[in-house]
Amino acid sequence: MIEVKGYFDGKKIHVLETIPDNIKPSEVTILFVESAEEKRTKSAEARKKLRGSAKGRRLWEKLAADRKLEEDHG
Repeated sequence: MIEVKGYFDGKKIHVLETIPDNIKPSEVTILFVESAEEKRTKSAEARKKLRGSAKGRRLWEKLAADRKLEEDHG
């Protein structure tokens, strides 16, 4: 197995490295890798969607009580 760098322009895949001559016609797997910026953006968007979803539910108090129970019985 070999790895060859390239990019997708939205329509075509462009190979940025030379494929060795000894590689015979074969099946390939193409992996689309998200950039670190795309991952950060998706993470930030997910946090925004969740923000405030637990208001009024006193989750902090429930978590503290749960931990206290674990300490007492653990």
